[in-house]
Amino acid sequence: MDSKCQRYSKSGGRRHRAIADAAHNPIFSYLLMSLLKLLYEHVQLSIAGLTPDTQTARQLRAQHREVMEAILGGDPPRAAAAAGQHMYFVRVRLNDLELRQGRRDLRPPQPPRN
Repeated sequence: MDSKCQRYSKSGGRRHRAIADAAHNPIFSYLLMSLLKLLYEHVQLSIAGLTPDTQTARQLRAQHREVMEAILGGDPPRAAAAAGQHMYFVRVRLNDLELRQGRRDLRPPQPPRN
């Protein structure tokens, strides 16, 4: 992976850590960071070849912006909904990548319930 993708991946980790820490729940923060470490390989696959001008990159930026604005605006229900939509989007994208790589045993993800 090139250094630009590595930097993007690390900044994503810091972004997710900041969101977890904003919850002021050390257990949640620890669990999220443990989960992100497990998903690191998938994140690498997800952003490999992802250039800033792609529809996927624009969608990810918009999702991150929505989560951040909801948190900064003090709107937990909006933040939770935005985070759920983001997780669904990422899960669908990872599922698509794995299917293209020959893993046909995966079930399609279900959208988050609000």
